[in-house]
Amino acid sequence: MRLAARMSDSQQVGSLVDTLKNMGFSRKDMIICNLDDQQRDNKHEVLKEEVLIQTRTESISIDAPETYAEGINGLENMEGILVVVEIPKHSIQKVKAVMEKSGALEIIRD
Repeated sequence: MRLAARMSDSQQVGSLVDTLKNMGFSRKDMIICNLDDQQRDNKHEVLKEEVLIQTRTESISIDAPETYAEGINGLENMEGILVVVEIPKHSIQKVKAVMEKSGALEIIRD
């Protein structure tokens, strides 16, 4: 099961990633992509850019947007940064609450 949070800025994403890691999720359980990059015509240019999210313990680069964001319904023409996390079913409400507290513009169950 996956939950996806659309966030408005990288500071919110950094905070969310830190909180998820403190809950026991690893970075490999997460996908982070910039939805704004989907709007660009030249995707090769996007992949050359290094966009970093700063957490308390690390800098992480944003994953390629076309890999994951296009597969989630309802995100066409949306802006922001998408954080997708693979979670067990029993954690849905807890993770959703953390995403809301971190400032998610919307949360999509996938």
